[in-house]
Order: sequence, then structure tokens, then C-alpha cells
Amino acid sequence: MKKKIVGTVGVIFLVVMVGLTVWSRGIYQNSLPLVRLDLPRTGVLSFHYTAYGEVRATENGLWTDVLIPSEEITADFPFYRGDTVELTFPNEINSKTQGYIEAIDNAEEGIHVEVSFSRSSVQDGDSVTVELHKRSQEMENVLPSTAVHLDDSPYLWLVQEQQGPWGTEYIAVKKYIVLLADDGEKAAIAVAVDKPVVVASSEPLTEGQPIRFYP
Repeated sequence: MKKKIVGTVGVIFLVVMVGLTVWSRGIYQNSLPLVRLDLPRTGVLSFHYTAYGEVRATENGLWTDVLIPSEEITADFPFYRGDTVELTFPNEINSKTQGYIEAIDNAEEGIHVEVSFSRSSVQDGDSVTVELHKRSQEMENVLPSTAVHLDDSPYLWLVQEQQGPWGTEYIAVKKYIVLLADDGEKAAIAVAVDKPVVVASSEPLTEGQPIRFYP
């Protein structure tokens, strides 16, 4: 009888310990940052900038100079001399006009773009809005822009598998990259990566931090 009681107590103790272990692991897992993952793929980026200026009448025709602020430019500026742009004039109805980029100058505050155009109904000093649109060629290694972070250089958070206290776990590993272009929604990087990339996280990550992810 005594052995039976001891055996029963042992079984109960084992069940309780297993239950506590499972409960503790669940608590631990739920405490980890929850991330969403993606892999680089081919894609096309679309760039759009809006800038405001004034008409400048010269002996060589109509011009305007506009500034694209530095904080709006997340990678190499994708426009070049000769590219077409769209101009509108707030004081006119149906005022869309095509213009051409004549010069691009880098400055600390941003990029100055000089545009030439023709329109008989405007004059020196009139307000003008310049829209710059461009689609890239198909690019490799494209990710959501949310995957890219910045400190001294751009980097990604990759997911690496390792053995932890509860068996196999996944940790965040920082990888510095070369950012080729970023349109605000998608980013193209220079080198392919062979691990899943974190594109969203429930909280800021640190190097080597264990994480959990959406299945």
C-alpha cells in the first residue's frame, strides 16, 4: 500500500513538473518580441517627390528651382538631367505642363532641382508645384522598406536558429547592407541574404535577442 502511495505521489509530482515546465515555456515564449518575416525578391520601385517653387522668367525661357529636402531622400536620388517632370500652377485650372530637369545640385539641406518648361499663361514669380515620378527597372533583392534600419549604416535584422534553454530557438542578428534605393514602401539592397528578414517587430530588437514570429 505504501509503495502504491509513493508511486502515485511520484506520478503526480511528475505531472505537476511537466505542467509547470510547459507553463513556464509558454510564459517565456509570450514574453519574446513578435516579428513578421519576409525574403528578398525581385521587384520594381516607384519614386515620387513633390516640391514647390516660383516661376523664373529668363531670356532662355521659363525655369523654376525646387528643393527636395534631405529627410525625404532615403537612398541615391533616382532622377537625372533630361528626365521629364510634371508642373502645375495653383492659380490656373487644368494647368498641367511637362518640364525637363536641367540641373541637379547636392546640398546639405537636400537636392536642388532646376527645371525648364514652356507655358504662355504664367509669368515671373507665379507659384508652381513640381511632381517628380519615376519607376525603376526590375531590381533584385527587394524588401519592404520597414526591413531597413539606420545607425551609422543601413542594416537588416536576420533570423538565426540556435539551441536555447527550451530547445531550438530563433534570435535576431544584425547584418549591415548597401542600400541601393528606397521608395518609401520598398527597398532594394545590393547583396542577397540567405536567412529570413524581420520586416516588422512588436518592439525594438537587440543583437542576439530571442524572438517569436508569425507562422
